[in-house]
Amino acid sequence: MCIYYGDMPGLTYNKREHIFPAGLGGKAMLPKGYVSDQANELFSPLEAKLMHDSLLSVSRSLLGPGKRGSLNPQKASKSKICVLKKSDDVLSLGYVAGSKGYYINSLSKHSTQFVFTVATEQHSSPQQAWDDFKDIVSKFSGKYTSIQSNDVKQNEWIFGIYNGKYYVVLGPECCVETMKRELLRIITTSKSGPLNHKISHPVFDIPQTESDLTGRVYAKVAINVLAALKGEEYINHNRFLPIKDWILGKSSSENYTQLPRVTSENKLKFPEFCHWCI
Repeated sequence: MCIYYGDMPGLTYNKREHIFPAGLGGKAMLPKGYVSDQANELFSPLEAKLMHDSLLSVSRSLLGPGKRGSLNPQKASKSKICVLKKSDDVLSLGYVAGSKGYYINSLSKHSTQFVFTVATEQHSSPQQAWDDFKDIVSKFSGKYTSIQSNDVKQNEWIFGIYNGKYYVVLGPECCVETMKRELLRIITTSKSGPLNHKISHPVFDIPQTESDLTGRVYAKVAINVLAALKGEEYINHNRFLPIKDWILGKSSSENYTQLPRVTSENKLKFPEFCHWCI
């Protein structure tokens, strides 16, 4: 019987559930038959949200582990493409992997200037980076990933390219059609001029937040731990049904909250009857 879906008809048990998500380095699994394949399928996109959009994802990008919990530097996890501020206060796009920040090829409208930022891996060949950028922009069909940033002002914008995908940041008074016209004008009528390819100390703006979705993953981990420590009969008790319904998305929870950081001055008071998972 599934510890989440109970004895619901049609459940299968071909896979095993990681107690802690594999993406966080979790290796230990619950016994086969504890968690159904259907529950596993529900949890996968929730865990992806945790890995890429939560506060935890920032630490994961900086400190690891990487893909599938690997500690190999070559498999370091990457943050999403985000806005960064260069030493001259011009905005650009890039990502964090391991403990380092990386630029992607991007063109930004900064006040009345247009500034091209060379991708980190092309720092040694800035002219080639600009030529590659112009070639890919000429094929831009209008499909892109939108990135939000409060630092992009009025009619400013940033247009970046990474792994064949387009990323766009628009100021509050700028529309995508205006950006496209200015972008195409720049790549068809202007020369690159001197390209600054040594830019250091980017400041990243990674707007990661916690949400009801990420909270449900944390709760799922707590339930998994209790199942591993106390057994199947214990965790199937009816007292756990409300939190399981919330984890499965069957109900909303007004009881979920982020706790403040515990310090010597700030000692949290927990309810008398509660479970801890550290």
